[in-house]
Amino acid sequence: MGCDPEERLKKQFEIGLWEKEISLTPRDSQVPAWESLSKAEQEEFALRMAIYAAQIDAMDQGIGRIIRKLEENRQLDNTIIFFLADNGGCAEFISSGKSKDLTGDLADTWESYRINWANVSNTPFREYKHWIHEGGIRTPMIVHWPNGIDPSLKSGFVREYGHLTDIMATCVDLAGIDYPQTVGSREIVPLQGTSLAPHFSKESNHRTPIFWEHEANIGMRDGNWKLVAKTAENAAFDPQNLELYNIAEDPTELHNLAAVYPTRRDSMFQVWEKWAGEVGVFPFDTREYNIRSQEYKRKINGEFDVDFGDWDLQNPGQLVDFSIDRSGKISGANSAALTVLKKGEKPADAALVWVFPNGDSNRFEVSFRAAANRNTRLTVRVEQAGNLKNKIAQQIYSLAADEQQFSFQTDAIAQPGRYRLAFYVGDNPAGDKIWLDAITLTPVN
Repeated sequence: MGCDPEERLKKQFEIGLWEKEISLTPRDSQVPAWESLSKAEQEEFALRMAIYAAQIDAMDQGIGRIIRKLEENRQLDNTIIFFLADNGGCAEFISSGKSKDLTGDLADTWESYRINWANVSNTPFREYKHWIHEGGIRTPMIVHWPNGIDPSLKSGFVREYGHLTDIMATCVDLAGIDYPQTVGSREIVPLQGTSLAPHFSKESNHRTPIFWEHEANIGMRDGNWKLVAKTAENAAFDPQNLELYNIAEDPTELHNLAAVYPTRRDSMFQVWEKWAGEVGVFPFDTREYNIRSQEYKRKINGEFDVDFGDWDLQNPGQLVDFSIDRSGKISGANSAALTVLKKGEKPADAALVWVFPNGDSNRFEVSFRAAANRNTRLTVRVEQAGNLKNKIAQQIYSLAADEQQFSFQTDAIAQPGRYRLAFYVGDNPAGDKIWLDAITLTPVN
């Protein structure tokens, strides 16, 4: 039944996933029928699925080890386990590098199974990860907790909808604690989800509307009704593209009722717009992914709000221990802490690096805050990625225990391309510890 959606849907009925018959969405027009592929193409996609299956098997074995350890400690029955995916089948593909290896031999390959298999995996739904139709957002969730779930629900189904945010709300509810309003002196986003705990005793949690937006692909679910719109890459969002579905009657979204119930469509969109304004959805950005990602690289993760997200760590664990200090050591909640484990031969042997594009701007201003556990130095460079001998700027700073503010401006960068901001500590003596925070990289026209 591997590549036959009809067989997959039949199996779903057999295991009780659906209470009544539903319609299967047509095969995506971008996906050729299996029978139309050449033998070589069939072998390629069979291998892609084999690699994907091996990834699933590796995950399953990992979960099995956790289960066995809980059993050994006699904690399995009193441990709540959530198992789910965060999106539907992924139609993306990897275009270059060793990570796209198709031999199945490399441990660090993550080659996708592409739109062909994603179309089958999402049976019986439309679309994929990235979009807000059911194929992109609907995933099953398994909850295991013998001591806390009504025994009559064992291997049963709860058919009310939920959202990822409900997991946090459930954990807070079950722990019997209040979700904080602040962390230290900083206000945080209030708890967003609704506890799923009532479902564990056959009750409803009366889920209120939930909302989505991803690159101008929008959606809203309110009871059985769902509002959704798809926006093409590089296109502007158009409210005329709004679709309306009764998910209880039409879970595969084949019968658009927007023209039948225009008042409901418009009122739901107004509610969605209010939510979008509150959480900062606007303005939409639908530019091609690589273009957006290059621009965002200029928006440096200088407060380490997402830890070391998008920073490159050079020689971690060998010469330097890179960690996130959450004590508010310098200016913000998080700061980068670089602890020298072993002195290298030159500064470039270990570094914290941010790669960024130079396009319209010819110069950049760099600023940051720094402190150290003792008097030491820090080498900071802006240089061309791939040609480190091309130094656009270099500064060597003396650091002390007291926090200091530093800034400098680069020379003009004549050529577009990829450049890097690097904080070098490769030849610092072992035992040096340097904290960095509030790093900015600002184009100067």
